[in-house]
Amino acid sequence: AVENIIRQLKDAVWEKDAPNKVAQTRLSNRHQRPNIELCRDEPAHRLVEEVEEIEDSVRKLESKLETSEAHHRDLKATRLSLEKEISVKKNSILIDRDRCLRVRQCFPSGNHLCGYRNNTYGVEQ
Repeated sequence: AVENIIRQLKDAVWEKDAPNKVAQTRLSNRHQRPNIELCRDEPAHRLVEEVEEIEDSVRKLESKLETSEAHHRDLKATRLSLEKEISVKKNSILIDRDRCLRVRQCFPSGNHLCGYRNNTYGVEQ
């Protein structure tokens, strides 16, 4: 799920690139017109606003992308830690079953040590 979000955010940032280039090019062409004074009319102001909006949108998307990637790194680290812990516990169970169980079978049970016998409720079999 997090991988999909990261991919979608990267795609969204990439999709903002073309409109940003178009707006920047239009603004640059408007400022570099030969034989025409630099004018600050409504279309020029709107182009500047459009470039600012696109750049702000890209900044927000990149911020979300960084947050998502950090979250993904944390999840991977947690997963690695859990897998390591599971591995240690599996090894502990293996050691307990293979080595310690044989040794424990040689000792009398706790009930036997307390004086109880195998008969149930005082009835001898």
